[in-house]
Formats: sequence, C-alpha cells, structure tokens
Amino acid sequence: MSLIILTALISTFLIYKVVSLSFEKQQINLEISELKSIKYGLFDVNEWKQKITDVFFDRINEYELNPENKEHLKKYIETGIYILIDEVDRFLETEQDKGNLIEQLIKTFVYSVSFNKNNFKGQVPEWADEIISIVETPETQNRIKEQLSSGLHVLFDKNPSLTNYSVRNTILDKYNFAHSETVTCLQYLETEKEGLNKKLKLFSLFLIFLTISIFCSQFIPNIGSLEKTVYPLIALCSCFFVGVLIPMISLDVRLDTFEFILIGEKIEFKNQVLYFRSKSIIQVIKILFQDGSFN
Repeated sequence: MSLIILTALISTFLIYKVVSLSFEKQQINLEISELKSIKYGLFDVNEWKQKITDVFFDRINEYELNPENKEHLKKYIETGIYILIDEVDRFLETEQDKGNLIEQLIKTFVYSVSFNKNNFKGQVPEWADEIISIVETPETQNRIKEQLSSGLHVLFDKNPSLTNYSVRNTILDKYNFAHSETVTCLQYLETEKEGLNKKLKLFSLFLIFLTISIFCSQFIPNIGSLEKTVYPLIALCSCFFVGVLIPMISLDVRLDTFEFILIGEKIEFKNQVLYFRSKSIIQVIKILFQDGSFN
C-alpha cells in the first residue's frame, strides 16, 4: 500500500512539474511573439523611419568628393549662381521704374555702375572653383553631413507613429529592460526558453520512465490484485492529465522575410508575427463553453 501511495505522489509531482513548466514556456512564447509582432515592425512608422534614416546616414557618411562628382557639383553650383544673377537683374530692373524721375535716374546710374550682369556671369566658374575648394575641406564636409543628418531627424519627427507600445513596454519592464532594448530582451527570453525546454524534457523523461515502469510491473509474478488494478490507473491518469493540461495546440502565422533595395542598401523585416496562439485542450474546451459553441 505504501508503494502505491509513493508511486502516486511521485507521479503527481512529475505531472505538476511538466504542466507548470509547459505553462511557463507558453507564457514566454506569447511574450516573444508579442515582441516580434508585425505591428512593431513592418506596420510601425517609427521602424520604417529608423531603417530609412540609417540608410541615408550611411550614404551621407560614406559620401566623399572625387573628380567625377566634383564636376557635377561644380555644374550645379554654377547653375545656381547664374539663376541668382538673373533674379538680381530682374529685381533691379523692376526697382529702376519705382519712385519719381530723379530717383529713377539715380537708381539707373548706380545700378549700371555697380552691377554688370555679363561681367558677373563671366566670374561664375571662378566662384564655383572657390566654393568647391571650401567644400573639400574636412571641416566643411563634416558640417554639411551634420546639417543633412539634423534635417532628416526633423523631417521624420514630423510624422509620429500611431502604434500603441503599452503591451510591449509592459513585457520589457517585467524583465527590467529599457524600452529601446527589444532585441536584448528577445535574446534573454530565448535563453530562458532553452532552459525551460531542458527542464521540461528531463521531467517528461522521468514521467515516461515511471509510466513504462508501472505498465511493466504488471508482468511481475505474484503482484497483488490491488497493485495490478491501481498501477494502471495511476499511469492512465498521468497520461490523461498531462495530455489535456499542457499547451499543445499552437497557431503561428508570420511573415518570414520582407525586403527591398533603397539607394543600394537592403531594408528588410524578418520573422514578423501576424498571429500567435498556444492553448491546451482544457483551455480550448473552456473557450468553447464561454463562447457558447457547444450549444
């Protein structure tokens, strides 16, 4: 009788450990799927802005003047100066017609002496070379890159994301991670999951070994009738409770990879979870009763 009680206690303990570890693993899987949810990735404006900004920053930092792009830049500078000179000329012509006759005569004389459009345009190539020489200095290039980077930040900050991060932030707070440390938290959860898997396999093996031993005991000669009846019941109950209590029904829908090329750089989103649920048989039955699906 004492052996029966001991066997029942060991079986109960192993069932408890297998079920509790399975629920811990289920919770971690749910948290991992939430952190990998597509709403924080492909469907998140902030994530798009970050990836695109990184690409532009890389291009800005990699940009250096060379003989080829220097000529292109010089042409752009010259064109800009020519347009500016034409605008100044049109403005002065308009101003000459304003005021009384004396004012108009004075303006015409001053403008003709101080501003000669053709003379200014003849100096444009020289001015462009001087501007290029200034732009070529490391200090100027660094300032230009800083201004471009600052401009990108201002541009992207104008369109805030509408994504609700409360659930994700709750998970990060639970494990004492900053709200920007999603990747680090995922690595931690994956490590915890591996540890749970090892423990779960160990206790499952013990339970399987106990169940097989119980069935094998039926072939031992001179076994009592009580043991012959109770032992199989213990084994069957162990299999039943483990079968209906541990989460074994999972639905995982995800987008494996989404990628495209932007100005020579690859932007990609991986393992974007669209939907994830993990339930035990008893949990499924409970949901069916709550929804009235059995009626």
